Amino acid sequence: GACSGNPITEILATEMEEKTYWAKWTPRTYTVIFDTNGGNSISKKTDVIWDTKVLDGIANPIKDGWEFIGWKCSDKTVSATTTYSELVLDEEIPYVILSAQWKDTAAPTGEISIGENSWNTFLNNITFGLFFKDTQTVTITASDNSGETVKVEYLLSDKELNETELPSENFTEYNAAFSINPEHKYVIYAKMTDANGNVAYVNSDGIVLDATAPVISGIENGKTYCEAPTVTIKEDYLESVKVNGANVTLDENNQFVLNPAEGTQHVVAKDKAGNATSV
Repeated sequence: GACSGNPITEILATEMEEKTYWAKWTPRTYTVIFDTNGGNSISKKTDVIWDTKVLDGIANPIKDGWEFIGWKCSDKTVSATTTYSELVLDEEIPYVILSAQWKDTAAPTGEISIGENSWNTFLNNITFGLFFKDTQTVTITASDNSGETVKVEYLLSDKELNETELPSENFTEYNAAFSINPEHKYVIYAKMTDANGNVAYVNSDGIVLDATAPVISGIENGKTYCEAPTVTIKEDYLESVKVNGANVTLDENNQFVLNPAEGTQHVVAKDKAGNATSV
């Protein structure tokens, strides 16, 4: 190898006043720099000599959401036995840079949005408690810690599904926002797959799209009744029934008796989506 330092050292003096000298060589030293690519910092390794194993004494780096899979020096894979001399073509090269290689292990994240409502987790114990009377637009967004594109798919289900059922379901590729229309009820499931095959599921709460107003039967507008008529309300998602502004309770047959009263009586039935019928 190349040499540096003081090359001559006196080692022997004879009676003849003759002196013998031997050369003293100091090994050239090199530096190994560790680029962890977002992992924890590793100090550079100095005083490396030509045949030093570059990874001796070096612990694997750590990076949240990623699995460390090894080091590379340019396009060369570095192993535990790789020496400095195996990484350079010329002994005059003073340093090398080793780059950490990672495998993404974190699932992507995403969000389903309908108007001001949004969901970014997987929900259990679904209740169909969110009502709309008009067509709604569904938007799904997704991202991954790798920064790469995430494949997004969706499923419209009329019932709750668990995470063990979802892999066998037939999802539709999501390319742009889409509409959901009355008369339906849905749980919207989104499947997000990153470039490394990590999968995440997100779902909405139960959604009811109801554009049909309640039906009131048993009485007619403008008609006068001498006896108390029985009023029937037909509505799957009834919110309230009021007579002249006062709440009325229906029996098990969704009926009530409209008691005689002076003047005009107004019956208003309203469903949970905001549709209303009045007589």
